Amino acid sequence: LAVSEGTEEERWVATGGADGGVRLWGLQETEEKTEEAVTDKLTDLKFPAHSLPKVVCVAGEEDENESWSQSKIVVCTDQGTVYQYSNGTWENLWQGTPDFHSYCVMETVGINVKDSTAKVNLCAVGNLSGSIQVFPISHPHAGILLSGGSGKIHSLIWKEGGAGMCLLASGAGGIVYRWCVEVKLNDGQSLALNANPLLPFRLPPCGKRWLLAALCLHSRSQGALWVCGDRRGSLLLY
Repeated sequence: LAVSEGTEEERWVATGGADGGVRLWGLQETEEKTEEAVTDKLTDLKFPAHSLPKVVCVAGEEDENESWSQSKIVVCTDQGTVYQYSNGTWENLWQGTPDFHSYCVMETVGINVKDSTAKVNLCAVGNLSGSIQVFPISHPHAGILLSGGSGKIHSLIWKEGGAGMCLLASGAGGIVYRWCVEVKLNDGQSLALNANPLLPFRLPPCGKRWLLAALCLHSRSQGALWVCGDRRGSLLLY
């Protein structure tokens, strides 16, 4: 599921289902909430039929003046494949190893290239065995593989932190692994990723022990502080 910001006059929801379909739903207000009015707003994006979408994200910042057809939608499937929908066509961006099949979590973010005015979109995909693949959507072969322990990655969160763009991965045992991720141009002017590991957080014990939300605050006396919300409903400060 992905929801566009859009405008009051035009907002959209992209959904992926077990039938292999990715569809767009318009959220415009109508006076009569009839079945025909809802059906008219359904657009079938003709997702490749050989796999099932598991996670749907929007890549990049949306321009409220552009049509939905200009949006770039990223989908991860039950085969560990990441596709991008752009300009009416689907592109296979990345194929994960078998341990990315059947289960995945995925999040995207826009990030500035270091010492450059360029900006790229990053995609992070986690699996059942603690692996997290991070890659630029425009150059998926320039990705890096991170380790978030030996168990299931429950959630991934991108947030601006004290040292730049941070990736938080909620792993097994309540441990939240963290990296400061930067993108730069190497000598050949191609994109290169660097992930600097930060000290992990440990969530309090509970039956469903993983991270749902996070926000970085800045304190003059204590530096970067993280406010985190977990699955049991607690609000934690690190």
